[in-house]
Parts: sequence; C-alpha cells; structure tokens
Amino acid sequence: MGRCSRLLPDWRDGLDGRRALLLDFDETLLRVNSTHAYLDSLRPMIVAYAADRFVLFVFTLFTANQERHVFVYRDWVRVVFLSLLLPWSYPLWRWRNAALVAEIYANRSLITTMRDRSVRVEAVTTFGFGFIIRPVLDRLLPDAKLVAGSFLAGYRNRREGKLAMVRRELPGLDLTGCVLLTDSHNDRDLLEACGDGHIGDWKDTPINPFANVYLPFLYTTKVKRPGSGYMVRGVLLQDCVAVILSFAWFLPQPLIGAFGILLMQLALWMVYEFGYYDNDTIAAGEINGRVPENLDAFRGRMNLVPMIAWATIFSAAGVALLNVGMDAGGTVREALTWPDMLLDLATWLSFLTFGLLTFYSYNRGSGEARIFLYPVLQLVRLAGLALFLPLSVVGIAILGGFVLGRSFPYVVYRASGVRWGQFNRLLVLMVFLLISLLLVAAMPPAARTSAMAIQFAVAAAWLVARSHPELLYLFRRLRRPAGP
Repeated sequence: MGRCSRLLPDWRDGLDGRRALLLDFDETLLRVNSTHAYLDSLRPMIVAYAADRFVLFVFTLFTANQERHVFVYRDWVRVVFLSLLLPWSYPLWRWRNAALVAEIYANRSLITTMRDRSVRVEAVTTFGFGFIIRPVLDRLLPDAKLVAGSFLAGYRNRREGKLAMVRRELPGLDLTGCVLLTDSHNDRDLLEACGDGHIGDWKDTPINPFANVYLPFLYTTKVKRPGSGYMVRGVLLQDCVAVILSFAWFLPQPLIGAFGILLMQLALWMVYEFGYYDNDTIAAGEINGRVPENLDAFRGRMNLVPMIAWATIFSAAGVALLNVGMDAGGTVREALTWPDMLLDLATWLSFLTFGLLTFYSYNRGSGEARIFLYPVLQLVRLAGLALFLPLSVVGIAILGGFVLGRSFPYVVYRASGVRWGQFNRLLVLMVFLLISLLLVAAMPPAARTSAMAIQFAVAAAWLVARSHPELLYLFRRLRRPAGP
C-alpha cells in the first residue's frame, strides 16, 4: 500500500520541469464538470430534460439511490442513454460546443503556470468520459495523454478507482516521482501513491444540466405564486371552468370541446405567464419595484422561443379537439377540414400574439394607461374563444362578471392607492347576477329556454360556492348585536 502523499501547501510548489505531472480534468484543468456541460448542451433541451428525468427516475427505482451506485453508474447511464436518443449530440459537441466550453471554462492560471515552468504533463486523468473530454482537451493541452472512461464502459474507472485506472493505462510509470493536482478526495488512492499531491479548489459556478429549460407554468408555481396552488385554484378551477361553462355548454360534443378549450386556455396562460415575467423584470429595474424572491434563478428559463413552441403545440391540439366538439351533427360547422383547422390555429395564434403585445404595453405603461389596459388583459384572459364560438346570455354574464369584477378593485387601487381585494369573488357573483338580470329582461319570453336556465343555475351555484367565505363574512358583519 502506498504511503500517504505530502500535500503541497500551494499547488505551484510542485510544478517544475523535473517532475512529471498527473493532472485531473474536471474542476481542475477545466473549472466545471465536463459531463454536466455536455448534458447541458443537448438539444432539443426539453426532450433531453424529459429523457433525463425518466432515466433518473428509473435509476433511483432500481438502485434505491445508494451512494456507491450513484457515484459509479448514474452519470454513465445518463450520458449513454441521452447520446443514443439524440445521436446528433456528439457531432454538435465535438465541432461546436466543446470549443465554447473550453474557451469559457479553461483554468487559464493553471495552464499559464505550467507553460511558464515547462511542466511535463504525463497524463490527464479523470473519471469523466473520453469522448466528451478529448475535444475540450485538444484546445487546452493538445499533446496531453488522456486517461478517461469509455462510452461503453465509463462506469469501470469509478468502480475500480483512479489508481487502478492509471496503472492499467500507464503500466511503466513511477508514481512516486509524480505530482498529482486534483480537486477531489475521491482521488485519495492516487494521492497516496504519488510523491506529492495537492487537492485544490479551482471550481467555477457549477453547471446544472437543463437548469435553463423552459417548462410551462413553472414560473407561476415557483416564482409568481409560490406555494399557493394558483395553477390549480386560480387557473384550472377558476379561469378554465368559467370559460368552459361559457363556451362549451351548447357544443354538440361538449366534453371533447371542453378538453379543446382547456388546452387553448393553457396555451393562453403561457402567454400570460410570460407577461408576468416581463412585468417582474421591469419591476426589478425600478427603485421601489416589487420583485418576486426567486426571479433571478428563473431568468435563464423564461425564453420567448420555447414558450411560443409550447403554446403552439397546446393550441394545435386544442383547436383540433375544439373542431371535433363543434363538428358533431353539423349544427355549428358543416364539416371538419384541415383548412378550417389551420385557419382557426392561425387565428388563435394571432390572438395570443395580440395578448402578448397587450401585456407588453401594459408593463411599460403609466398608472393611468394601465387603468384602461387592465380590463383588456382580462378580456384576453377569458374571452378569446369568442373568435370561434357563440356566447349565450349566461356565457356573456359569466365572462362579464369576471372581467368587471376583477377590474373594479384594480381601478380603485390605481385611482386611490387603496388595495381593495377582499371581496373579489363576491364582486364577480354580483356582476354576473346583474348582467344576467338585465340581459334576460331584454330578451323576448320565447328566447328563454330550459337549457339556458340550467346553465344559469349551474353557473350561479358555482359562483356562490366559490364566494361563500365572503358571503359568510358579510353576513356576520350585518348581524346586529342583541340589545340589553
């Protein structure tokens, strides 16, 4: 068994041209983990992210996440699976991404010191993967020998240890005359075998693979409304229910149509979410701006192009289902055709663009301008399906209740500075009932159908149920104390 190495007080002390150097790669010669840099370069990122989550889930399922198995096998399984799934990844890495990583993350001070002192690098040793590291190393130390893991057996070096790996690849090397520079205590076996060694800290900010992948609704749940369940309570169980009640009630196939409406509303919410992000980034540049706590951590994730791609996918599926829901029996549309659906999709995407531009204008407008733009945003949020579907009297009352009931407190706040949001749901209910009453009163009796009455009853019951805490509060406030 080799003796324990003498750790150098400063890594420069052992660097001279008379002694061979064994040099670690990850977080030493390169200031980040090369495997993580490679994984983060995979494209399309969302596909790579989903596949990586699947691999990690299966790996954890079968290994119980044991520390030894994680160290030996996890990165190797991820690299092999994702490289085979996305076969263009390695050519892109070799001919483009590796050069960028080398340029950004090279340990320039170490390379300069080795050059100035004419240090002879015997080998670069690493638990990483040779096919990932070689294109980077060629740009840092092109003549250096690389001792690394292979694509098919990348786990073996970690299982055996770095000392066994070096002795296998460099059988005639006298380790006692070598100096080892590394960043990791996992190289303890090689440190003990070498004459001198140093465990240093050359790390840059770690690369977290897929940290910048755009995921719909993540900004809402993690930044804008963290821990509140807003996507479920505020979007699915509020906005989506209101829109479905308004538009899907009289569809020939209301269930299929409702699913289409749901997907289209979720696509709309991606646009709305991006507007929230834009609003927060502007607030971050203001002196007294209200900025969410985790905004900086999500700046890399919120990218316009992937948001548009996701919104287009959801919109296309939603338009197709909506057309099926509209088509049955020919009562709304004569036939389901591709030109019709493509025209509907183009119309919906144009509407989403209008919503994005409206939010953009709102975020940059003055307080007075926002008073008028806020109701428009509420219309965008709830009434876009009017481009495709007729609205019943009850549907108009539902949407009017939400648009006006939400706008009143905002106008009060902008006009007086008073935040009056305690009775938002009750305001929605009251406006709904008022609009319903006025519209029904203006209708001829023959137009008042039982189906409309049932839709009204369902909508009213839902709005009363969601506003019952405010109703109970007011009821308690209205009760007079008993007299003497």
